[in-house]
Amino acid sequence: METGQVYSSIETKFNADTFLNFVKSLVPYIPEGKKFVMILDNARPHHAKKVAKYVKENIPNIEFLFLPPYSPDQNPAENIWKLLRKNATHNVYFDSLKALY
Repeated sequence: METGQVYSSIETKFNADTFLNFVKSLVPYIPEGKKFVMILDNARPHHAKKVAKYVKENIPNIEFLFLPPYSPDQNPAENIWKLLRKNATHNVYFDSLKALY
């Protein structure tokens, strides 16, 4: 079932632990008995062994679908990042993450 809902989190760093916590936070939104697919890029935390182990043992109906490496044309979010960098953050110094808000 497609809901059109977007679920996100903001972290000060991105690593296997923060990604695992994000995956765990999705559990209440995953319909029981239905296949749930996450489309991911090839960031190292997405491939972390601890994440794969947790998913295999606790969320058998979730599947990670990885985009091919170096394929921004298959990841529409890349267009948004490019536009954002060009129009809002290119050559701008932010002394904190909070300064971006």
